[in-house]
Amino acid sequence: MNPQVTIKEVDLSTRVPSFPGVYCGCLLPNAKKGPLTPYLCTSESQFLSQFTPNQRVEIGYDLAYYSILAALQQSNKVWVRRISNGALYGGEVIQKCDSSLANAYLGTGIADPESYTFTAPDDNSFLISQSNPGAWGGTGSGDGISIKIYNYKTVEQLVPGDIDITDNIITVDQDWSTGSEVLLTVSGSGSVLPAGIEANTGYYTIRQSATSVKLASTLANAQANVPIDITDVGTGNFNMSLVTVKCKEPEAFLLEVYQTYLGITSLVESWTCSKISGKVDGYGQNIYIEDILEGSNFIRAIDNIAVLDTYPKEQFITALMLNGGTDGNAVTDSDLLLALDDFSNIDNIPLTIMMDGGWATPAYQIQGINSLCSTRMDCIGLLSVPYSKEASEYYINEIVDYRKNQLNISSSFTALFTSHVSIYDKFNNRSIYVSPDGYIAAIISKTAANYELWYPPAGFRRGMIDVLDVKRRYSDGERDILADNNINPIRFAPGRGIVNWGQRTLLARPSALQGMNVRLMLIVVEPAVKTALEDFIFELNTVATRTTVSAILNSYMTGIKSRNGVYDFSVVCDRTNNTDEDIDNHILNVWLFVKPTIDIEYIPCTVVITRTGTSFSSAALAL
Repeated sequence: MNPQVTIKEVDLSTRVPSFPGVYCGCLLPNAKKGPLTPYLCTSESQFLSQFTPNQRVEIGYDLAYYSILAALQQSNKVWVRRISNGALYGGEVIQKCDSSLANAYLGTGIADPESYTFTAPDDNSFLISQSNPGAWGGTGSGDGISIKIYNYKTVEQLVPGDIDITDNIITVDQDWSTGSEVLLTVSGSGSVLPAGIEANTGYYTIRQSATSVKLASTLANAQANVPIDITDVGTGNFNMSLVTVKCKEPEAFLLEVYQTYLGITSLVESWTCSKISGKVDGYGQNIYIEDILEGSNFIRAIDNIAVLDTYPKEQFITALMLNGGTDGNAVTDSDLLLALDDFSNIDNIPLTIMMDGGWATPAYQIQGINSLCSTRMDCIGLLSVPYSKEASEYYINEIVDYRKNQLNISSSFTALFTSHVSIYDKFNNRSIYVSPDGYIAAIISKTAANYELWYPPAGFRRGMIDVLDVKRRYSDGERDILADNNINPIRFAPGRGIVNWGQRTLLARPSALQGMNVRLMLIVVEPAVKTALEDFIFELNTVATRTTVSAILNSYMTGIKSRNGVYDFSVVCDRTNNTDEDIDNHILNVWLFVKPTIDIEYIPCTVVITRTGTSFSSAALAL
C-alpha cells in the first residue's frame, strides 16, 4: 500500500438530550376561526390572529380562550386545536377573464374546498375559500372577508387606425375590464391626441370585447355605459396605460384581501398570484395561486386547471364578499375525544401540559386528557372542577362528590384544581370567572424557566397567580377536605395575594407520585433517557456497549441530582441484569433507580418555654 495517512471518526460525544422546554396544549371548542389541526401558538397576538376573526375574544366565546391566553402569559409554546361540529367553508367563484358570467359568492357553504366541483367548468377560473370554516368569512354583506382582483396590464401602443370615431371604439391588445382608470399620452414628436381626449386626464374603460373598449369621463359613466365622444383619430402614435399600476408581474394578477369589522373595511393582505403552475416572480418566488395563498391568514384557492386562460375576471370596482360559511353545531364530548387523537403522536407533537380549557366533563377528563397523558407518559393533564359545583350552595360537598364519584380515577398523570378565578376581560370591559388550568400552566412554565420543571409550582414562592379573586375563598377546614381528596385549592390569602395551594396528582394510593413535582421530574427524565437509549438500538450487546450506556446515564442523572431533581440514583446495565438468555433474545436491560425529591407540605413548629436557668440542650431532651 502506498504510504499515506487515513482518517476515521469515533463519536464518543453521545449524551442524553436536554429538556426541550414546556409545551402546553388545549382544545378550543366552538371556536369562531382557526385550523382544525394542532397549531403551535407562540404569542398572544399570534393566537388571536389565528383563532379569532377580529383579533379579540368576543362575549359568548368559549372560556378555553382565556385558559390559552393565561398560559401564554408565561409560555411561548401552546398547541391549540380548534374543535367544530359541521362548520362549513364560505367562498366565491372567480370566472375567466372573457366569461359572460360574473364573479359570485357561494350560495351555500362547502364542507371541503378540495372536493369542490365547478358548476361551469368552462368559465370558472378558480375558487376562493376561507382558510378554515366558520361564519367569520361573511354572508355576502356586512362584516367579513372580501377580495379585489387586478390583472397585469402593459402599456397599449395605439395608432390612429385603432380608433373608430363612428362608435367611439378603441381596438386594444389586452382585455380591459370596465372601470379601469387609464391615461392617454402622445408617443413621439408630432403626435396629437384624438379630439375629445385631453392630456393628463384619467378616463375609465368600458369593456366592449376582449380586444375593444370605449372611454368614459367618470367611473359612474363607465358603469352606466356612457362613453366620451371621440371626433377624430388624432395624429401619430400614442399610449394608453393604467393611472395606478397594481400588478407589475406579467402573466399574473394582484389579489387584495379586505376585512370588514363593525362597518369599517381595511386592506389586510395583498398577493401577486398566477394561474400558471410553477410560475415564479422576478425574485424567483413561486406565485402559483394555490401555493402562494397557503400563506394567507384568511383565504385559500382551488384552481380549475381545465381553464387555461392566464387571467381571471377582474373584481376591483367593488370587493366581493365571501359567503356560505357556518359555525356548525355545538360540539360534544365526542368531538373533543376524537380531536385528542391529533395529540397522540409523541414525535410530531411535543407536549408537557394538557389543559382542559374549562371543559370539565368526566368523559373528556377521564377518557380524554387522562388517557392521553398516561399513554404518552411525557405530559400531565390539568383539570378543573365544573363551575356549577363551585357555584352551588353546598359547594364543598358538590366538589368532593365530583372528584370521588364522577371523576373517579387514580392517576399521577392528572391533577385537579379549584376554584375558578375572577379576571378582568380586557376585550369586553367586564369581570368574569374562568377555569384555573391556564394559570396553573403559566406558573409551571414560569417555574421551569426560573428554577426547574420539578420544583413544586405552588406556594408563595412559585405559586402566585395574577387574578382578581376566586369563586370560593376556602377556609382552612375546607382546604383540609380538598387536600384529603387530592384536590388542589387556589387560596385567597388576604394581603398576600392569590396562590396555588396544592400540587397533588389524582393518584389515590400513597406514593411519591402523588406529588406533581415528582411526575414533572419524570416527564423530564424518562423521555430524555428513552431518546438516548434509542441510539443503541442495533448496537452489539457487549461489555463496551453496556459500559457506555451506564456512563451516559450516570452523567445525565448526576446533573439532575445536582439540580435537586432527585436525592440519589443508581444505573444498572451490566451482566447482573443482562443474562445470556436476554442477550440471545436481543434484549438490553437498563435499570434506573431514583429517589425523587419530596416537597414540604407540613411544618410542625414546637415552641418550648423554659425557665431562665434551664439550658436549651436539657430542654430539648424533654421533647
